[in-house]
Amino acid sequence: EVTQDLPEGAFFNSTTGHLYLADSTGRNRSSAGSYASGLDLWGTDGHLVSITNETENNFLKDSIDGSDSYWIGAGDFHDEGEWEWKYGPGTPDVFFLDIVVNRGAQGSFLSDFFWWGSGEPSNSLNCEGPIWDLDCRFEDDAVFNASSGEWFDQDERANRGTLVEFSRNST
Repeated sequence: EVTQDLPEGAFFNSTTGHLYLADSTGRNRSSAGSYASGLDLWGTDGHLVSITNETENNFLKDSIDGSDSYWIGAGDFHDEGEWEWKYGPGTPDVFFLDIVVNRGAQGSFLSDFFWWGSGEPSNSLNCEGPIWDLDCRFEDDAVFNASSGEWFDQDERANRGTLVEFSRNST
């Protein structure tokens, strides 16, 4: 049972014992990660959420009002197409291998759960700036769509909300 008052945007999952905070303030992925890790509830540091099963994914979708998109703790940070949870207990943990990138066919299921939207991860190339000083980056970070519960990959420079997880049993 949660005994302290929850901050605005926070909700508790009694099944997992985790507390979550959905902050819709637009931040890039780096700022969202720093924001999440700078928070503390229950004497536990926050981190971008790691969604490890369908029940948790549905709980988050049902608990967040609106249709905003939120940074979550997944990305193909080290090896293109190897999607892993970067934050939280037991990380890094590779959960999805995009074999479009690595072997020429869509999807390899290294985990029992992932919830990519149709055609995701797309690994699109996003370019900003004038042609003489073009800054191009692939979509290497994951975002959670609150209205559908689906995930999609995003360029780290995009401004999205932050979905933070706190766990009493994290190490």
